[in-house]
Amino acid sequence: MKAKITRVGCALFMGALCGLTGPVHAQDYLLAKGDTVRIAFGGGRDPVEMMIDVEGSVRLLDVGRITLADHGLDDAEHRIEDAIAKVGLFVDPQVLISVVEYAPIVVAGDVATPGRFEFMPGMTIATALGLSGGTLSNGIDQFEIERARAEVEGQIKLRNLEIAATAVEIAKQRAALAGDASKVVLDGAMLRVIPAPEAVDATRMVQDAAASLAAERTLLKEAQALWVAEIGTLEDQQQILDLRLGVQREVIDTAQSELANAQSLQDRGLQTASRLSTVQQREADARARLLELESAQIAATRAIGEARRDLLRFTSNFKRDRLETLRAAQIALDESQMQYARSLDHLNLLQGDNIDALFASAGFTAQFTVASARAGRARIEGLQQDSALLPGDTLIVQVVDAALPHQAN
Repeated sequence: MKAKITRVGCALFMGALCGLTGPVHAQDYLLAKGDTVRIAFGGGRDPVEMMIDVEGSVRLLDVGRITLADHGLDDAEHRIEDAIAKVGLFVDPQVLISVVEYAPIVVAGDVATPGRFEFMPGMTIATALGLSGGTLSNGIDQFEIERARAEVEGQIKLRNLEIAATAVEIAKQRAALAGDASKVVLDGAMLRVIPAPEAVDATRMVQDAAASLAAERTLLKEAQALWVAEIGTLEDQQQILDLRLGVQREVIDTAQSELANAQSLQDRGLQTASRLSTVQQREADARARLLELESAQIAATRAIGEARRDLLRFTSNFKRDRLETLRAAQIALDESQMQYARSLDHLNLLQGDNIDALFASAGFTAQFTVASARAGRARIEGLQQDSALLPGDTLIVQVVDAALPHQAN
């Protein structure tokens, strides 16, 4: 049954229709193509109801075509009265117009149910979206939704596997710090962080991690053994140098004794100068050799110290790397858990009716354009959901990827 909306009733809704904040008058509303009006005549003629046609006019019997679109109710009454007076139907005709039914709005584009909808006073874009089932991504159909659901389910399985692998990695690094490959185990707390432990072969993953850690420990011990062997060799060299230094000091003592005897004989004239020079050269060579051996001993001591520091650094770096790997694994576990939760949210959206929320979370946004035959409303872009609609408007909804530059059609 059509709602009867009188001129007074129409005035009550003008603010919502036209977005005005001041006083509202009947003439504020401009009739539109598609509005159905009731025209009552003075003088006993029966009132008529008719729709304003696509040309913005009504055709009255014995009067003809009268343009009413884009005219207020008072102006429309005067136009009809003038037309009646011109054909001489009535003397001083009296006409009263009321809106019986507003022109419907049309919702087109990326909505669930595009089509024509009855206009209601105070109607906004949000109201129209509700009537049309909400926005949908351009071109999305049930097949694509099913494909998206399958992709999300695959992501959930992948995230579950990542969480399990990261949990095993944490257990491995903890065992590495403890120095025992047999301690690579998933205790109750670590098992609980895996959303679907039955979907992964945790036992095999733990065994592989333990074998990997055992191999790493073997390499570590071999490297440490090489360092220890090198240090032992350097220490042996140092001991040999100590012995050689002892012998060389004895050689120097002998050379110095011979030099003292030669100088004594020289002083008494019993030694030639050449003989004294030979003894002096021998004593000087012995002291030079001692300096070489002492330098070699210092170098050996330095090499032993550096080798020990390298061994300590190697061991410390191994422990530090394990700590850093453990910390990185714990961070990765938190990230995987958050990604798993987001994937679950997406799956829930795909399994429910609120597809719009999924598009919003994926970075899609809806753009609204209003087209109308009304003067000044040929095309209005950049509207929001709280923007008011007018009778006869066509709302065009376009869902676009917010990350991409949008070009207006």
